[in-house]
Amino acid sequence: MERVCPKCAEKDKEIADLNKKIVELQFFIDDLKESQETDKKKISEICRQLEKEKDRYNQLEREKGSNETYIKKISELSKQLEEEKDKYNKLKTEYDTYKASKEKNDKTNQPRFFPVPNYKGCSIVDALKSIGYDGSLNYRNRIAEINGIGNGNYTGKPNENIHMLNLLCQGRLVIPYSWK
Repeated sequence: MERVCPKCAEKDKEIADLNKKIVELQFFIDDLKESQETDKKKISEICRQLEKEKDRYNQLEREKGSNETYIKKISELSKQLEEEKDKYNKLKTEYDTYKASKEKNDKTNQPRFFPVPNYKGCSIVDALKSIGYDGSLNYRNRIAEINGIGNGNYTGKPNENIHMLNLLCQGRLVIPYSWK
């Protein structure tokens, strides 16, 4: 196993921490964008429904005259319109609550680290397997990405694997999100 000088290890830790934070922020931004798009679509659909009901109401209002049937329909439509407004307000309140809750959770959500293995060899693959994780190149690539190993071009070279193994043995190797 390659020895790492304390200053280099500290710099590596700082770089890895910064890279990890960058990746975490990107995941957070992507999740938030996706969530906002879904909620915007729901609210837009409710607004379209409200506009349709309003148009129906206005049409009946023009046609009603003194006809009893139209007055009854207008009354029903007015009730429906009020119900739709209530649904809209309820959804908006739920969305605002969800958004506030998500922001709070995202601020407190800390990364999870791999457990420190009881492993004395020099293979990251075997070390990961010893703690019950996948040692495939694909999975190691995800680990490298979130931990800033290989500058985004992890290929499984010995120096990259040793760096990953050092972080794992120090308890500082972050578990990728999709494997939480």
